[in-house]
Amino acid sequence: MEKASVVLISGCSSGIGLPLAREFASRGCRVFATARKPEVIEPLKREKMETATLDVTDSDSIGACVREVIGKAGRIDVLVNNAGYMQMGPVIDISADDMRRQFDTNVFGAAALTRAVAPHMIKKRSGLIVNIGSVSGICATPFAGVYCATKAAMHLLSDSLRMELAPFNIAVIVVQVGAIKSNIGEAAVKNIIETKKFGLRSADRIYQSKGGCLAKRSDTRRRIFKRFGR
Repeated sequence: MEKASVVLISGCSSGIGLPLAREFASRGCRVFATARKPEVIEPLKREKMETATLDVTDSDSIGACVREVIGKAGRIDVLVNNAGYMQMGPVIDISADDMRRQFDTNVFGAAALTRAVAPHMIKKRSGLIVNIGSVSGICATPFAGVYCATKAAMHLLSDSLRMELAPFNIAVIVVQVGAIKSNIGEAAVKNIIETKKFGLRSADRIYQSKGGCLAKRSDTRRRIFKRFGR
């Protein structure tokens, strides 16, 4: 009898990760759903899934998670790099530290988790790595430039990784998703609202980009914060 595939998914607290975990489980896979806050995904245990704590920006957390999965299941057949968040705002208004944090999670975190899992796949000469990308990595949009850059980076890293791992019978695919109902957009908007000074600077950028054709700069700000529920 064929063994059920062992699937490790990062970022299962909401968004794409949660329904992906449920879909894999419904197809008979042994799913290890992960999140930074384990209590958030605790209910998944009632759906016959296993859970683990994973912060992709923490090398110790990555190591502990992969060891736990290997210890329990003996292997990892499918890795889904899904964890990520969206940094919103004009590129020139986002600090270097905030840019680094965005890349740490969306790019370097996924790369670190892949480095931890790939040797186990190479050893058994089979596996599938799924990297969650975005149409934003192909078509840039204003006020999401840093996020778009991380997704573009993931796309190209995946292309190289695909060629590098092919000799070991490991497939690498990228899912370039569009608009998805999740917390990622809500969290990004909340960040702008809570940092009102940042939001006002964003309004100023819009005003300037229109060549001052808007009636009043304050009207631009009012429209933005009305859109964000303020």
